[in-house]
Amino acid sequence: MAADNGNAADPTDAVRRFYEAYPYPDIEAAQPTRTTILGDAWCAVHHALDGRIGRRIRILFAGGGTGLAMQAIGRAFLQAGVECDFVYADLSEPSAAIARRRALDAGLTGVEYLIRPIEDLTGLNLAPFDYIDFSGVINHVADPSVALDALAGLLAPHGGIGIMAYGRLGRTGIYPMQNALRLLGGSDAPGAGVASMREVLGALPPHNWITKNPHLKYIPTSDDVELADRYLNPNDRAFEISELDALCRRSGLAIRGFVHPFLYDPDPLLATKALRVRASELPPIDRAQLAEWLHGILHIHQFFAVPADREPADMTALLANRDTRLMPSMLGARDFSALARAAGQTVDVAVPYGALKLGVSASFDRSDCLVLARLQDGPTVAELRQHLAEQGVEEAAAEAAIRRVYAFFSRLGALHLRRGV
Repeated sequence: MAADNGNAADPTDAVRRFYEAYPYPDIEAAQPTRTTILGDAWCAVHHALDGRIGRRIRILFAGGGTGLAMQAIGRAFLQAGVECDFVYADLSEPSAAIARRRALDAGLTGVEYLIRPIEDLTGLNLAPFDYIDFSGVINHVADPSVALDALAGLLAPHGGIGIMAYGRLGRTGIYPMQNALRLLGGSDAPGAGVASMREVLGALPPHNWITKNPHLKYIPTSDDVELADRYLNPNDRAFEISELDALCRRSGLAIRGFVHPFLYDPDPLLATKALRVRASELPPIDRAQLAEWLHGILHIHQFFAVPADREPADMTALLANRDTRLMPSMLGARDFSALARAAGQTVDVAVPYGALKLGVSASFDRSDCLVLARLQDGPTVAELRQHLAEQGVEEAAAEAAIRRVYAFFSRLGALHLRRGV
């Protein structure tokens, strides 16, 4: 697949030099972080492994950058008493130095650091990984197919890969601006056009796509590293979801769930039943692609990839376990509290997505609202059952309410199931 921006004779070396100059992201090592796949680090891994997490887990951070995901995931598993073997791989030694400080701050020891391209990992005889974090990296590798082949070869049969990739439509405006800044940069040195970049971005006409795209709004206080990564990266590409699906399939992988499933459902975007019937006859990936085209603003794709021959797991089966926790993500206590007071009303439920809030309308009955009132605490199924029983809700109605609430909010990416180990 050709890169949108592919002028570098040696893309890998160009990207290495860029991230040596601009370790990304530029966040203090001691600052608390979240993963870029799911807000709850445990849930990111839990989903990719179909709920299978034992007492020990092996994780690769492929293109680990300054170590945000490693810090967040490491802390989550330490707190849960799960032993972890972490391997960090990245091109940039300055990025790795920050990642080392993050790991120490999180109490992580024994991390193996590899300063080399992802494509080179296959020759190291590494033991298989349960989970691979691959966030914001497929956009910059020399050849996405080669990189995914390498990672697929390192994945255990029961394992999964958490992937974030740039979305083509939602980055409308990026690549013409990269080309313009390249012409004005005046040097081949990494990030040489930062001063010109700020001057150009600060004076764009209102009809420029950078000005019109809500995800790309220029904020003068944005740090140099963030802006350089967006506009000056020497090897940068974006994808449509069908392209990512094809890449995964060529590597023996399958997309097994999106972080925001509702974004890939075209039905709410189609005005008539006839159109929805036509859409229902499409294969799942074509439905997802249709939804992306209809939205027109998806700037990232976040999903999990697993070995293609692995049978899908029914995550809702975890609701039969009284110790399963319902873990909220993206919505806070105030959101759930407001929804819990809206029994019988039609309300709009939206979650953050980049610079926007996207969601769907819903109506909740009294039993649903009793569940919503407790979600902010990350309750167990048993605690929810008891709470509803105390409010006079019969057992069957309580079970149905818990399942309805989970079904609705999991589609938004705002509620996940977490089984204890």
